[in-house]
Amino acid sequence: MIEQRIPISRDFLSISLVLNSETRSMLYLAVRLKFISDEIFKDLIHKSNEIEKMLFSLIKSLK
Repeated sequence: MIEQRIPISRDFLSISLVLNSETRSMLYLAVRLKFISDEIFKDLIHKSNEIEKMLFSLIKSLK
């Protein structure tokens, strides 16, 4: 089996950061409108923050 490698571009990662921020905004709206509980909100915000840190680290490593 041949392993295929997909090149990671900084542009792609930058777009991912923007989309993560947009998702976080929607989470704040969802909890405010009571579509999700505070517990779920806190868990998802924590995960979003962790993803953001990983993306920043990856972007920094590509410079």
